[in-house]
Amino acid sequence: MAELTAEIVSVGTELLLGQIVDTHAATMARLLAECGIPCLRRHTVGDNMERVVETLKDSLDRVNLVVTIGGLGPTQDDLTRPAIAHALGDKLVREPAVERQLQAFFAKRNVAWVESNANQADRPESASLIDNPNGTAPGLLCQKDGKVVIALPGPKGEFDPMAFGPVKAFLADKVGAQVIHSRVLRICGMGESTVEAAIQHLLQAPNPSVAPYAKTGEVHLRVTAKAPSVHLADAMLDPVELSIRAVLGNAVYGVNDTTLEEAVLRELREGKGTVAVAESMTGGWLGQRF
Repeated sequence: MAELTAEIVSVGTELLLGQIVDTHAATMARLLAECGIPCLRRHTVGDNMERVVETLKDSLDRVNLVVTIGGLGPTQDDLTRPAIAHALGDKLVREPAVERQLQAFFAKRNVAWVESNANQADRPESASLIDNPNGTAPGLLCQKDGKVVIALPGPKGEFDPMAFGPVKAFLADKVGAQVIHSRVLRICGMGESTVEAAIQHLLQAPNPSVAPYAKTGEVHLRVTAKAPSVHLADAMLDPVELSIRAVLGNAVYGVNDTTLEEAVLRELREGKGTVAVAESMTGGWLGQRF
């Protein structure tokens, strides 16, 4: 298989209505990076068969790995399973053993069996089922014509174990030892355009790559390397960080999660300095930050 590139498709009208914040897509993007797989796009689509199929087909035209999140339940608005089958040109087939497991699951809990629950035992012809020990809807792992489609359930207690368990193991096996690892340099006292102009010579490199981001009162530079391990990626990031610091000097106040408050307090401690705050119009905000 060619080098994997991915897109994430989150399914659910509740996401488009803003009733639920899609944290799973961010989690999946980080997981893909940990496996060294670039995520090129993220999509959110409502519970509409035509639009879900269209989105899946469009993604499969661009990349060879699509990860869907949500829509695997038993009700009419759970469209991901048949949509994947349609996008891949597959028929849905039912797994009798899984259907029996579902019936036993409901019987054990004295919950009436509804025939639509059996939909969760369906899979596209090219798919294998991913076991879901924390819920009723198995995940899907489809492999056809050089394309991979992975379908994960929406509930967090089901999504996380499946994603970080069998799915991550499958992806790691596919790509071998690869990671996409980033380091964020935090800059204060310079605007985004000024920072970009100063490090223009570093912005064209593909690996490691450097990208600026404007934040409130500061600028962040994300430096990202793709390598066989985090250790080797860090070794690639080190000289880039040194080059940036050589140009920007003390404007670079921290790395990754370091806050400006922490950087100021560190300087004060090292210099055995003190700070006093007198506030009237800020409601104690500056003191609170310290």
